[in-house]
Amino acid sequence: NVWLLNEAADYDSNGSGTLDNQAELQNLATKLAPARANALDVYVVKKLNPGNNGMAFAQVGIAVVDEVPEKCDLQFVIAHEIGHLLGRAGHPEGAAFAKYLMSSAQFSECGCTIGKTEWRLINP
Repeated sequence: NVWLLNEAADYDSNGSGTLDNQAELQNLATKLAPARANALDVYVVKKLNPGNNGMAFAQVGIAVVDEVPEKCDLQFVIAHEIGHLLGRAGHPEGAAFAKYLMSSAQFSECGCTIGKTEWRLINP
C-alpha cells in the first residue's frame, strides 16, 4: 500500500530543521498511527541530519530517507532501510562486503548483493 500524507505532521521537537533522532521519529509515528496499522513505512524527507542517508526504526515500523542522499541513489537507500525494517540489525563491515546491499556506509559501493542473513529474513 502507498499512503500519501496530505497534512502537516510537525515532528521537529528540537527545532533543528531535520528529522534527527528517535524521539522525533516516534512523535511522527504517533501522529501517523491511524493511517498505518500493521505497516512498514518508508518516508522520503527533504533533509536528514548530516551524515545520514536514511534511518530505520524497526520498533515503530518506520524508515526515513533523505530526498537527496549523500551516498548511493535513492532506490538503494530505500532498499537498505527496508532491510532494517525486516529485521537486519547492524551492517557487515569491510571491503569484502562493499557490494552488499546492507553493507556499512563506510565501505559501501552501493551494490545489490544480498547476503545469507538478509536472504533468510525474506525467505524463512
